[in-house]
Amino acid sequence: MNPAFRNVLAFPALGLLFCAMALDRMHPDSDLLAKVPNAPPIAGTAAKSDLSGYPEQLRLAILGEEHAWLKTYGYADIQKNLRITPYPERKYPKHAEDDLLPLPALLAAPKLDGQPDDPAWQAASRGVVRVSDIAGWPQGPLVEQSVEAGVCGSDLCLAVTANRFLSAHLALVGVINQPARGLIVLAGDGLKWRPLDEKGAPSEAIALPGTYSAARARFETRLPLGWFTDYAKYGLYVGAGIGGRWAAPGGRRPGARDERGHSTERR
Repeated sequence: MNPAFRNVLAFPALGLLFCAMALDRMHPDSDLLAKVPNAPPIAGTAAKSDLSGYPEQLRLAILGEEHAWLKTYGYADIQKNLRITPYPERKYPKHAEDDLLPLPALLAAPKLDGQPDDPAWQAASRGVVRVSDIAGWPQGPLVEQSVEAGVCGSDLCLAVTANRFLSAHLALVGVINQPARGLIVLAGDGLKWRPLDEKGAPSEAIALPGTYSAARARFETRLPLGWFTDYAKYGLYVGAGIGGRWAAPGGRRPGARDERGHSTERR
């Protein structure tokens, strides 16, 4: 508790005469205590404090409690150091398992205009990534980002809708357990593709087709499958929730399996 919100509580001294009367039945020398005068009571004083910031601190406390419940229910990651314990049970709150979904072929190419009611997306698979971020009272700590994905011709079509994005790095796409990967980045002039090498160093950005809608907190794009060597053998992942508190740098990793046999893991 913040000391500024505390009051100094003072209690009057307990009368020694009363104590002596109680002890008289047990100790022959208790009459000596009766001759000791009572000490004067301690004066009670209230600490002066400025309560102007109390509502904001109360909101932060509630947000912290909500964050704790999210971790308890597996909707948020915990700090890595808290997973290190000397106890053999190694029990700690774990994030819920991510989705494993089919990755179907789309019946038509999406318009990539940021409109979620485009019929082409109805055939796509959809998984939800949940992470946390304590940004403010109106937003709350829960961050949800839903990923829609499907294959159209030689392209991987992606759409992500969020209650909020936590980074200009909107998603990470790559081949499972292989170095081929890259970031979908929101730049001032639209969506960009930033290829990453084995050490994570970015290469020159490439403009992507598609749209980012700030009003709908949604982006839509497509990526040539030719960028992902051996994707048919190892599968693809799509990372969402980048920037979540204590989440991995590439976000969470739900998965999907291509109906044609290609395994896709969403991150």
